[in-house]
Amino acid sequence: MLSVAILAALGGLPVALPPPLCRGRAVGAYDPKQNVAPSPRALAEIQAAYDALCPLKNCGDGQIFENPTMGMNAATWVSGLNQGPRTQVQIVYSKRFLNALSDSFGPGASFGVLAHEVGHHLTAALGMRSPGESNWNEELRADYMAGCALGRAGRTSAELENALRALASVATKSHPSFAQRVPVVRKGFNECRAQADKASELRRPFGLGGVLNETKTAGCWRYWYRLSDDIGRVGPVAAPRRRTRGFDSERACEAHRKRMTDARSRDTEPCSCPK
Repeated sequence: MLSVAILAALGGLPVALPPPLCRGRAVGAYDPKQNVAPSPRALAEIQAAYDALCPLKNCGDGQIFENPTMGMNAATWVSGLNQGPRTQVQIVYSKRFLNALSDSFGPGASFGVLAHEVGHHLTAALGMRSPGESNWNEELRADYMAGCALGRAGRTSAELENALRALASVATKSHPSFAQRVPVVRKGFNECRAQADKASELRRPFGLGGVLNETKTAGCWRYWYRLSDDIGRVGPVAAPRRRTRGFDSERACEAHRKRMTDARSRDTEPCSCPK
């Protein structure tokens, strides 16, 4: 799995396959000599995608680079198929491309596209594709993983829509029609979001502090949020998603959420009381 330490330590990357996703645009102008370190936000979003899609950190290692010669593009190279944790990957994007996605479509857009690229790495590492198969099958698998990453990262439906519009904007004839891709991305989002929410309900605090905290927060009404400081540092998608203590009523929960939102200290989601 990608990490800051690995990114800094790896040297040349052996690649045996062409980039599985080139947005239908030629990458002949790509000059590896112009690779530079990724921006903190791009790195954080890539890391969030790997955290969501490969939580066991057994999918291989690799590098991510920013490179102006990529044009309005992002691409992924992998060292081979079905290599599991031995898989090496290189993801390259242009800063102008990611900025245009965020500016045009809003939060979730660049993350959705980068998660799609991560999806191509995982389909190779996990043996989900085979040489010579239809490119459309591979694109749909990566689309599902992009939706899954958004769901597991706790992103909102609005951000899913932003990601869908971003993916539509870079579709080409080498990809399935967007009418085919939309339900696949949505399926990944809905299935993985439900799994993530269920898992969070099963986790319980550990130790005396946790026991005392559970006693103090018996109410079931809570809301998810991200701190504004975290968002400013790594962007709205990679910022850690947190959950409040329990409130005795929806009214009390919403009042607290409104105060935090009005103070601009948090980006909040609606209160809920899981069944």
